[in-house]
Amino acid sequence: MPRTGGDYAAPAMKLRNYIFGSKVLLVSPLAKDEVRRRIKQGTSFGFSPFRHGVSGWVISNHVRLAWDIPMLSNGFRPVLAGGLRENRGGTVFKASYGAPFFLLIFMGFWYSFLAAFVLAATALLFQEEPRTGEDWIFVIVIPLFAMGPFAIHAISNRKANEHLEGMLDHLSEIADLRPETRKGWGV
Repeated sequence: MPRTGGDYAAPAMKLRNYIFGSKVLLVSPLAKDEVRRRIKQGTSFGFSPFRHGVSGWVISNHVRLAWDIPMLSNGFRPVLAGGLRENRGGTVFKASYGAPFFLLIFMGFWYSFLAAFVLAATALLFQEEPRTGEDWIFVIVIPLFAMGPFAIHAISNRKANEHLEGMLDHLSEIADLRPETRKGWGV
């Protein structure tokens, strides 16, 4: 069921939102320990290739959820990760929905490697030794390698907004975590 109006509206999963994360703020009238227990009990964890829907874990007060698609789950999928804390007798879940941390580290290494490759290729082009005539291949290969992660994101995260909605519905059902419309929660 799509959320509209006063409810939480899922942000578009643009590349900027994917890399830096979209902020999500949910509140529950339940105590933090009860919310943590309900999320832990109501969310599957494991490595089954046939799982569909919300999966994840709760450790201490940190929650990490993702949307699994049977046989197609990948490391590029966005995750909803954040912390639970008590506030005014209820619980506040302040999270971010975006790229997993290990993927951001991988992308840093990827583009560092690519930059080193560009510098080496540029140095080779300006040597005084005779060239083979296949120097033009760098003009094709380097942009392909640079665009690779962006293409994978565009293909594998097409339905990221729907998956976020599914995770928010799941949290609403199992732990009564809903978007806060009142002010003054002090977060």
